[in-house]
Amino acid sequence: METIDLSIKVPDKATVQRAIDGIAYRYNYQDKVPDTEAENPLTMKDNPETKTQFAKRMLRQWVRDCMKSYEVNKAMGDASDAKTAEINAITIE
Repeated sequence: METIDLSIKVPDKATVQRAIDGIAYRYNYQDKVPDTEAENPLTMKDNPETKTQFAKRMLRQWVRDCMKSYEVNKAMGDASDAKTAEINAITIE
């Protein structure tokens, strides 16, 4: 597997936390999640995924979503171009 090494450079440690908090807010991170093992279905527990882990997962998902969008749109355009050329080749004599 190949690796794309990316770095996000920020001016200071406080900005790192602000970036993580911003991603967590944008993608709806929850500090508490339902405790599926509790008897009471309303019982909440601390989220086992940290904000930092969540932010990294959301960035990975964002890259995947961008690639999928590009590749699906490109494939649709290529298919459309091929079909258009096929249809335009029809002649009537």
